[in-house]
Amino acid sequence: MSYINIINIHSSGNQSINHDKNCINPQETWRKPPESWIKINIDASFRTNNTNAGFALIARDSTGRFLAAMAYSTRARDVNQAEALVMLRALHWIKEMQFQRVVIEGDNWLVINSCNGSVEGFKWEDQNIIKECQDFLQKLESCQVTFQKRSCNIATDKLAKLARTSIRYQIRLEEPPNVIASILAAESKN
Repeated sequence: MSYINIINIHSSGNQSINHDKNCINPQETWRKPPESWIKINIDASFRTNNTNAGFALIARDSTGRFLAAMAYSTRARDVNQAEALVMLRALHWIKEMQFQRVVIEGDNWLVINSCNGSVEGFKWEDQNIIKECQDFLQKLESCQVTFQKRSCNIATDKLAKLARTSIRYQIRLEEPPNVIASILAAESKN
């Protein structure tokens, strides 16, 4: 299995976090961020035969403790637009919540790569979304965007799928949604 490390370029601090493009094995799950960092996992669920997309964001601290979650549904043209929109929402959320030292982790390689580099690989219709993400990343203090396979993002994937089918808009700031509580509890032990 090949390993590709992504070195993040959007950090105003001296720390840089590396994440493998691939999990070491399929049994690997979510991993805690470094001490005093927050990790926000993002995901969008999209079906090609339907323009309704589900979006989910889950924030946890370096102990694995749940901080907050957001889930909602809206329209998107395709999966890359949906994933770009959830990235942009995560960046707005970081600002709203005044989070600092944040790793945003998602499973769409094109969105992550574009946020960390060039918008050229993105459809022209959506390049403005990525450019807005890049602008946010320049302004936020110590915020990094990394790629991780879906098998390392199970709780957010499940919440995004639920949002696609049933949730209009919901934010949970104290307790995790019941549908992902057991997943979060198991992953916090990693």
